Amino acid sequence: MELWPLLVCCATRMEMEPLLKGLEDAAPVPLPYGAGVAGTLAGRPVHACWFGLGKANTAAGLALAIRELNPAAVIQVGIGGSFAGAGPAVGAVAIATEELHLDLGVRGDDYFEDLQAMGFPLLPDDAGGTIYNRLPVSAPLAQRLARAGETGGVPVQLVPFGTAETVTGSETQARHTGRRAGVAVESMEGAAAAQVCLALGVPFAELRGISNLVGVRDKGQWRIGEALQGAHAVLHAFLQHA
Repeated sequence: MELWPLLVCCATRMEMEPLLKGLEDAAPVPLPYGAGVAGTLAGRPVHACWFGLGKANTAAGLALAIRELNPAAVIQVGIGGSFAGAGPAVGAVAIATEELHLDLGVRGDDYFEDLQAMGFPLLPDDAGGTIYNRLPVSAPLAQRLARAGETGGVPVQLVPFGTAETVTGSETQARHTGRRAGVAVESMEGAAAAQVCLALGVPFAELRGISNLVGVRDKGQWRIGEALQGAHAVLHAFLQHA
């Protein structure tokens, strides 16, 4: 699989800082939406871009960045929450095996219907099927990230991810959402990036450090720095050895 030039994206510059510090020959990249820096790492061209929080920012920014920069592959990096009992421990690193739109559908008082239940497909699938809420990622790219993490001494878990526009705000709701959706990690942007890359035919993988348990809103219990350090250790190993 051809990887270069690689586009690494996230929501906020804070989530990109560890990569930016290691880029050589770094220079700003003018983008129509969001911000970016181009440089090299281990002699390989890398575009580091951030588009803002949420699915709309990610979809608009990434689609336009792909048009402008024509990357061979996209990796999304950042922090995420883990569903207790199903996801990795806080401080661990996870890679997505798939992405799921958690809140795209119909929500009633005691039920949720996804797009398939509604009968509204999201995208056609190149394999001849139909995409509803669940979006595939590039399995070869995800596996290469996982192997790089192991080579670099950072164990990772490959698990299903879900994206919520409204972050789960209680432990009770977290248990309900985790059981309903069958996902292990929650973010606010991943499904949008996966959808854009699938529609545009660009290999995509998602890598997140686990900063908190889903539903725990006390930021004093979050470990953002440790989560970012772990995620970027895997990314750095990948960029060094891919």
